[in-house]
Amino acid sequence: GHAASAGAGPALLKRLSSLQKFSNAAAAPELSEPLLARADMLTKGAACGRGEAVRGLSSAQAERHLAIFGKNELPETKRSAGWVLVQCFLGPLPLIVWVCIGMRLLVIGEDHDSWFSACLLGAMWLVHGGLGWCEYKSQQWVSDQLKSKLVSHAHVKR
Repeated sequence: GHAASAGAGPALLKRLSSLQKFSNAAAAPELSEPLLARADMLTKGAACGRGEAVRGLSSAQAERHLAIFGKNELPETKRSAGWVLVQCFLGPLPLIVWVCIGMRLLVIGEDHDSWFSACLLGAMWLVHGGLGWCEYKSQQWVSDQLKSKLVSHAHVKR
């Protein structure tokens, strides 16, 4: 119990805390909403105004939910570019390639083509890792551009 929680990262502890808040709030009778209590109201026709009218949360209910649950957003996790570069050269496949390069370098005395083979493998893997890192940076740039164009506010009917 205590030893496991001591080794847990802050993200895990934050997640467990939010789950506890959610389970406590879900059991609270004052948060039972009429919209959520009736599954038949969650149809597309009802939500679009056809059929039975759908009412959203009041401003007071929305504020109470915001205080309990927080904003409706996912935490953004960014990896450092340096760590991504390191990961391009470490892992199961890269380690196999590095072992092959090392084995070719160990037999240099017996075969003069070993230098060429080892250098070729190393150069190919450096190019492969560099391209992987450039792809990551490009994907990160595109993702940032898309996020900057997203609308951060929505109009709601109460």
